[in-house]
Amino acid sequence: MKMQDYVRFAPTQLSHNLEDGVIDYSPMVDAFMEKARDGITIIASGSSYNSSLMVVDAIEKAVELPVYLETPERAKKYPIHCTNNNFIIVISQSGESTNIISCIKALKEQGIEYYLVTGNLNGLATKIYARVQDYGVGNEYVDFVTLGVQTLVLFLLRFAEQLRRARFSVTDSWDFKAVVNGQTQLLNATDTFIKNNKMLLSEPAPTFFVGTGPNFGVAKEGALKFQETLKRPAMYYETEEFLHGPAFQLTPKYTVFLIDEAVPSARVSAIFEGLRSVTNKAYLITSSKKYQDDDHVIVIPTVESWELNPLVAIPPIQLIAGVVTDYVDQWDTHPYFKKFSDKVAIKADDYQEQLASIKNQWNEHKADK
Repeated sequence: MKMQDYVRFAPTQLSHNLEDGVIDYSPMVDAFMEKARDGITIIASGSSYNSSLMVVDAIEKAVELPVYLETPERAKKYPIHCTNNNFIIVISQSGESTNIISCIKALKEQGIEYYLVTGNLNGLATKIYARVQDYGVGNEYVDFVTLGVQTLVLFLLRFAEQLRRARFSVTDSWDFKAVVNGQTQLLNATDTFIKNNKMLLSEPAPTFFVGTGPNFGVAKEGALKFQETLKRPAMYYETEEFLHGPAFQLTPKYTVFLIDEAVPSARVSAIFEGLRSVTNKAYLITSSKKYQDDDHVIVIPTVESWELNPLVAIPPIQLIAGVVTDYVDQWDTHPYFKKFSDKVAIKADDYQEQLASIKNQWNEHKADK
C-alpha cells in the first residue's frame, strides 16, 4: 500500500465507520455527562491537530460550549484549559508519539483526567491510562497520515452530534452518507486535475495553502503533506491574512492552492483570478460549477453545511501529494536527515514494530477477502 492507495481507500473505511455499531460513542458521551462541563479541550499533534482544527468550530457550535485546541507541549507546560471540569480528549493515531506520551504522563501526575482517542489500541500511550477510544482508522501503516485524517474528522463530528443529542435531546444530524458517497467522483476529478497539470505540479516550487474557517485546518494539513512528501517549503494562511503580507512575495515560481468556502465566495474567486496574473501555478478547490471546465480547478461536491466541508476539501490535496511524490520519486529524505532523526526521536522505540503489526493485520484482512 502506498499513500495514494490509502486516499483511494478512505471512502470504503468511512462507509464502514458509518455502519451501526462499528464505533460505540456511548462510553465517551457517558464520561462527558458524568459532571457539569465548562468546555472541551482537545490535545493533538501533527495531522491529528490539523484534523481537529478542521472541526473545532463545528464541535463548539454543536455542543454550545467552548472548545480549546492545544498542542501536547503547550498543554503540558501551560495546562490552563486542562481543568477537570473540561472534558479532555488526547488524540494520537499511532499511540506512539513521544510528545503525546510525555503530555499524558504529565496530566496523570497532576491528577487530570482525559480520554485517549487513538487508531492503535496496542500503542504505548494506551498503557498509561484506562479510558481509551479507537476512532476507526483501520489499518494505515504508511507514515504520512491520510486515512487517519478523514476518519478522525468523521469521528469527532459524530461524537459532537452524539453529545448534542445527549445534552439537548435533539435528533438533528449531518448527512455524512451523502458526503462519503461523493468521494469516488471527487477522487476521479482529482486524477483528471493531476493528469492535466502533471508537469507544473512536478516543479519543486514553494507552495501556499489558503483557506478560512474549517478550511484553515485543511490548508495547514495541505502544507504539512507537501513538506513531508514532496519536501517542499509550504505555508498556510487564512484567506485574508494571506493578502496582508505573505502574498507580496509571489512570483511566477510559486504555487498557490486556494480552498473555497462551502458556499462559493466571490472574494475567493476574485483572488484566484488575480493570482493567475502572477503565476500559472494558481489552483482552486471549490464547489462552484462555473469552473467545471477549468483545468486549474478541482470542482468538489457541494455539502449541506460548512461543518462537512473538510471531508471533501482534504482528499484532493492528499491525492496530489501522494501521486506527485510517486511521479518525482521524492519519498526519501536527505541523507543528512538520518543523523538528525537518530538524535531526536518523535516516536517511541517500538513504533516500527507497531507499524509491522498493523501491516500484517492489513495483509491478513486482504487474504480473508
